[in-house]
Amino acid sequence: NYVNHTYAGTQNSSGDDQLKLDIDCDNAVFEAIRSSGVYAIAASEETPVETDVSSTSSTPSSSPNNKEAKEEGEESVFSLGFDPLDGSSIIDANFSVGSIFGIWPGKG
Repeated sequence: NYVNHTYAGTQNSSGDDQLKLDIDCDNAVFEAIRSSGVYAIAASEETPVETDVSSTSSTPSSSPNNKEAKEEGEESVFSLGFDPLDGSSIIDANFSVGSIFGIWPGKG
């Protein structure tokens, strides 16, 4: 059985028609990296602009998952480029899909 995925009515930076699933995955990854307190800048296939994701409004050390909590005033030092759901256009055919992440030191 094929799942009827809903298109969002927009295209990503590669010109692919976006599924709502693409956008939901993009939002989930951005939420996770913001809460990690590790990244300063991120961009994705769905959001192709450098976006400030540093957690200036929250305290990363309060997160139980942040084992190496930063000292107060310490800056996020990594940048991230990602495709949150690579292969989403063939998800109905039950082919493999995944995520692609590129991480490097520095801001941008």
